[in-house]
Amino acid sequence: MKPIVQTLLVLMTLWIPVALSAQTPAPGKVELTLTLLNNQGQPMKGEEVEFVETKTREKVSLATDEEGKLVHLFNSGRYWQINVGKVRDYFYWQFEVPPGKSYTMSRTITYHHDRFLRETRPPVDRSQLNLQTVSLNTRIEARPDEQKGVVQLKINRPNKAPLGNYPVELTCYALRKTFVGKTNTAGQAWFKVPRGQEYEIDIDGIESFKYVDLPDVPRYRTRTRMVYEPTIIKEKMVRDTIVQELPDGQKGTSGRVLATVILRGGSNGTWRNEPVFLEVMGEKKWYRSRTNVNGEVRFLIPKGKQYMIHGRFEPDLDVLDFRRRRGIGYSHKSVLYRPKAKYQFPEQYIPKPEELIVTEFQRFLERSYARPKGADMVRTLAEFTGVLNPNSKEAVLRLAVTTAERGDIAHAPPLNLSFVIDKSGSMAGHERIGNLKTSLEAFLGQLRPEDRVSLVTFEDFEEVPIPSQKLDLEHCIRVIQTLEAGGGTNIYKGLMAGYKEVARHFSRNAVNRVILLSDGYGVTPPKEIVEAQKPYTAKGIDCSTVGVGEDYNFALLQLLASQGGGHLQHVGDAADLQSAFMDELSRVLFPVARNVEMEITYPEGLEYKQLYGYEVQEKKGRRLKLKLKQLAAGTDQLAFLRFRVQNPTPEMYERPVVIKLRYRDLKRNELVEQVVEAKLEWTDQVGQAELVMEENERKMYAVAVMNQSMKVMGDRFHRGDIGGARDAVQDGMDQLKELFPATTDEDLSTLKVALEDYLDVLEQQLKAG
Repeated sequence: MKPIVQTLLVLMTLWIPVALSAQTPAPGKVELTLTLLNNQGQPMKGEEVEFVETKTREKVSLATDEEGKLVHLFNSGRYWQINVGKVRDYFYWQFEVPPGKSYTMSRTITYHHDRFLRETRPPVDRSQLNLQTVSLNTRIEARPDEQKGVVQLKINRPNKAPLGNYPVELTCYALRKTFVGKTNTAGQAWFKVPRGQEYEIDIDGIESFKYVDLPDVPRYRTRTRMVYEPTIIKEKMVRDTIVQELPDGQKGTSGRVLATVILRGGSNGTWRNEPVFLEVMGEKKWYRSRTNVNGEVRFLIPKGKQYMIHGRFEPDLDVLDFRRRRGIGYSHKSVLYRPKAKYQFPEQYIPKPEELIVTEFQRFLERSYARPKGADMVRTLAEFTGVLNPNSKEAVLRLAVTTAERGDIAHAPPLNLSFVIDKSGSMAGHERIGNLKTSLEAFLGQLRPEDRVSLVTFEDFEEVPIPSQKLDLEHCIRVIQTLEAGGGTNIYKGLMAGYKEVARHFSRNAVNRVILLSDGYGVTPPKEIVEAQKPYTAKGIDCSTVGVGEDYNFALLQLLASQGGGHLQHVGDAADLQSAFMDELSRVLFPVARNVEMEITYPEGLEYKQLYGYEVQEKKGRRLKLKLKQLAAGTDQLAFLRFRVQNPTPEMYERPVVIKLRYRDLKRNELVEQVVEAKLEWTDQVGQAELVMEENERKMYAVAVMNQSMKVMGDRFHRGDIGGARDAVQDGMDQLKELFPATTDEDLSTLKVALEDYLDVLEQQLKAG
């Protein structure tokens, strides 16, 4: 039994939702007196302070008085974030309004932007640094000299007792070194290290628990105090999975966060006794537990890491991000759990044709074809991939469409773009959010200062971190680097905010477009989202969509793109995000042809079997009609037309296949028609290879064949023809074996495994009757 099918069957266990009732406590009240100081300790008068409720996104904006103070009564929400100037979402500047409680609070905060930037830097992937370990004798007091300074650490437990004889480290990224030491019985450790460097303090396996910077000053000594309580916990690890025993009164510790996950959904809103898994991202390690009668499950997990939450029947629910967590840690995360039928019931594993996400074979195209010459912007090339012989059963026609090179960006139309980015928790997995940042920066780096851009992000709510404005690349990159994944998915709110940003500066002379990227399903019905899109589409605002991963809402994104006059791209691997964005850039900056139509007429002796790469709009007699998407400059597209050969004879090579291409040339604003012919070649040598392709094209053809077999499988299965569905899968596997008898290619192997999984499920269905 194949691994995925085995997993699906193993996971088929009973779940019992129960009805629970609980009274919602009355909202709390907190009267906050806030004092705002600058980094010299002076009051900041007349400074605007923004308070944001972290879940509902309710906002309160107030200004400080002459003494740098403000007073406000908060009687709604729970957790509030304080934002001042350029300091946004600072984890130290939060306070809670506990339900059912009422009290006053005084708080003083110091606005220090440089410190904020230092403490909120994106975490560093140390595995890429090849750090050198240097052992130091840190229990004896060291003295600074002309070349090196001294970092003195004093570590106490929360009860103020010294944390003696405990390992502690300093890591310097610039030097690519980790200095290893240990405290003495008094909880002190001295590190004599190069001055003029920034150091991360690591303890108990937690990277960057705190930081200390050593100025470039001779004979300099810096002293840092820390409070740390080592974690004592009962846990058992079997292979790669950890199960913990947590007492009822368990609290967060210095090194670990007490994380409570609440599963919403199920009967009356809760899930009881439901398995929950935390995947330690970047490591082959899992935590496993079950929800209680309230749908809650607790984990005591190390700081400095990210954890992806998985349900038994739904992966990638949300993310817990504790990379920058400070102090004693507690976390509550409520997630909507909607089990996917294909994981619960293998018989529903076969997707419907319209839901099937296939691997686009065009993305494997590595060669460039000859560009058009003269005034033409588009060129069509057609040739058969092999020769005809007396035993030939099939013939494959290679169709390539290529466009002129890109022009000067200075002559491209002005842009008015809004990037609507899904930053829900599942985007943290599979390196998606990191690759997204890189891709966005690369895209924006190609634009001009006069182009307008905006950035909208969404999870449970939408935000507009970059309102529509002329491109300020440095500012945009700073904002993009702060993006972190977490929360649910509300496509509707994000998309509407993106349309509004584009509409603010709509121009008939510009490219007005929303680019939506998502990897999940929204809470709003797709029909409502599509209806809300229509007024913007009618105005002239286009929409392109990028679906990420293997389980995104294909039908919705396809509808939004087709109705919005844009394009849908599927990115199976996060590493492909950049190429998807660059492709979209070409489309919006350098369009060369619209209303592209192709007509293919083939002679007697050939029977049409399949077209890979384009969709046939109409088949009439021996004529195929199809429509291509808008073509951009610098484009290479490849398609394969598969024929069945009937009674092959030498005379067949005299009758060509005729391809007519019609399009509107956007540069000349006129209709263009091209005619190309392709003839078969004949040989009397029986056994001559029918398919003559270079390796890359052969791979593309194999991917196309497997895609088609899965589409036919889905269609036949949902019409009740299980045997026909099995035969379609088997046909795809047979053709793959013929094209690549012993392939080790990763992409082809992945598709082959998928076909085998489908075949196993179909065989089980046939046996079950």
